[in-house]
Formats: sequence, structure tokens, C-alpha cells
Amino acid sequence: MTEQGTRTTTESYPASTLSGSQTVFMVSALVLSVMAFMLNATMLVPAIGDLNSHLGPNAFAAMSEYNYLAGAVANVVLIRWSDYIGRKRVLIGVLVVMVLGTLLCIFGTTLPVVVAGRAAQGVSNVTFGLAFLIMRERLTPALFGVCCGILSAITGGVAGTDALLSGYLVDHFGYRSIFVVTLGVGIVAVALGLTAVPGDESAHATVGRMDWVGAVLIAMSVGGINQYVGQGGFKGWTSPFVLGCAAVAIVAFVVFVVVEKRVAQPLVQIDELRSRYAWPVIAVTILTCASSMVVMGFIIPSIAENQSVGFNASGITTAVLFITPSALTQLIV
Repeated sequence: MTEQGTRTTTESYPASTLSGSQTVFMVSALVLSVMAFMLNATMLVPAIGDLNSHLGPNAFAAMSEYNYLAGAVANVVLIRWSDYIGRKRVLIGVLVVMVLGTLLCIFGTTLPVVVAGRAAQGVSNVTFGLAFLIMRERLTPALFGVCCGILSAITGGVAGTDALLSGYLVDHFGYRSIFVVTLGVGIVAVALGLTAVPGDESAHATVGRMDWVGAVLIAMSVGGINQYVGQGGFKGWTSPFVLGCAAVAIVAFVVFVVVEKRVAQPLVQIDELRSRYAWPVIAVTILTCASSMVVMGFIIPSIAENQSVGFNASGITTAVLFITPSALTQLIV
């Protein structure tokens, strides 16, 4: 069994058919695609105060809630869909959606419109997973490992320089100027992805049909949990709406498990989640996002920029003192 497992893993790496220049071009396109998403997350942190002053006291929290909700659902659903229609098509599709969402954020004057734009931007969270899969299918093991390191190094932003730039922009031109910058990066990412990322041979590797029933159920479950946690503090943990969200999440998840065990091509292999190779990674991801990312990406900057109970710091001061040091530490690690 062990020998068979080793042989299967080894054979999953192809011999690279790309030249050196093609590899550099492809990896650059994937890095820029991931960066286009990351900048829409990291560059807004110094603008928390400006966003809340223009769009409402809880604007940044609401925008972040739906941004990450869209990303969570997209990672489960669109990664699987790329098995059927191809990695490149999904990658370019989510980047285009991100660009359209950024336009909404630039020209939107009310919170609901900007929240919709942020949700559209959040779908591009899936660029991480797609980039790793594309590289896995195209690169040798040695190249894959090196390129994974390169891609992972930008998860905290561009060595903190993005936070410094956004701090300067928001102090002098307002939060919309940040979206203008990320719009330019997104457009370049689309163009480079179209020309540098190879075609969609992976679409022919999976037979059957996409499990859209499972996709809807997991979206309902994740959305219900998100609304319960996000709205409980505002509406009350025992309010009908909040309890209804919890009930929807629980029922949808139970039905999801039942459905996934019965369909031929499930969205998620439920039995595999019991493996020690799966659940620890999922648990660490959830705990990391619920702890350090929330503290460094929201709580500390919110206190720093708050006028009444915080330090009333400018965008550039918040970046220099709190955001850039964290990003540099992540890059080094």
C-alpha cells in the first residue's frame, strides 16, 4: 500500500514541458494574480478610519465580512469546478469579477454598493488554490517547491510596501485611490494570465458533472455561520434572525454531508476529511484566520485609527507602526 501511494504521488508530477522563459512568465502571471487579490485585502487596512467616516461606522467590518465569505465559498466551489472546465478559465473568470468589483468600489457612493464590490473582489481568493494547482500540473517537483515558496511569500503583502503606499494614498487622496491602484494591478493580471498561463488540459481529466447541489448547500452552511458570528454582537445572540442563521447553517451542513456521501462526483470527499492529512490543516487555517489575521488586519489598526477610543493615527502612521512590521516578519518566515 505504501509503495502504491508513493508511486501515485510521484506520477502526479509531470515532466515540465515548459521552457525556462515560459516557466518564469507563467509563475510571474500567477504571482501577479495572487497579488491582485492580496492588495485588495492588505492595502485597505490603513484606510479603516477613512472608510468608516465616509460609509458608516461599521463599514470596514461589513465589507470584510462579505469579502471573506465570498472567498470561503469560492475556494470550495470554484476549485472543484476548475476540474471540469479548466484552471485557466476559472482563474481568468475570477480576476475579471474582481476587476468589476473594484469598479463598484471606486464609483459606489453607498455602503451596499461597496459591500457588493468587496464581495466580488473576495471571489478572487481562489487564485491561491488555482495557482498551486496550475504549478503542480506544469512544473517538476524541484521547481514546484521553489515556486510555492515565492507564492507564499506574498501572503502578507508586498513586504509591507503596499501598506506604506496605501497609507500615503488614503492620507492624501482618500480610500478610492487605493482601489484605483488595485484596479490597475487587476487589469494587468488578467492580460498576463491570458497570455502566460497555459491552456486547460486539466478540464479533460475529470468525468461526470459538477455537484451544484453540494455547492449550494455548502454556501448556505458557510453563509449561515458567517451571519451568526458576524451579526450576533449587533442584533443579539438570541434574536430570531441570528438564531435562524444558525439553524440554516446546521440543517444545510447535515444535508450536505448526506448528499456528498451519495453522489458519484461529490464536491467534497467527506470520508477523506477524517484523515490526519486533512483535518489538522483545516483546523490550523481556521484558527489562524480567527486569531492573528483578525488581530493584525482589523483589531489593532481599528484601535490605531479610531478618533474617540483609539490613537487617531493617520494611514501612514498605522502602516509604519503596525502593518509593515508584521508583513516583513511574514516575508522572512
